[in-house]
Amino acid sequence: ALSIYLINSAGPVETEYVLDVNTKRAWVSVDIPLTEFAPVDLTIVDQIKVVGNGTIYFDNWYFE
Repeated sequence: ALSIYLINSAGPVETEYVLDVNTKRAWVSVDIPLTEFAPVDLTIVDQIKVVGNGTIYFDNWYFE
């Protein structure tokens, strides 16, 4: 599992989203609804924290 946090340091407030990662050695596209990060104020997110084991690569983070 991989835990992703959007952090608002004005609080600080952070909310965990657990992503089940079963794919190895392949690029995977993941859509996470921003509503999963409530009560973080998404207008002032200033940090992203990722917690897990192993090596993972990120490319092209989009927020919409």
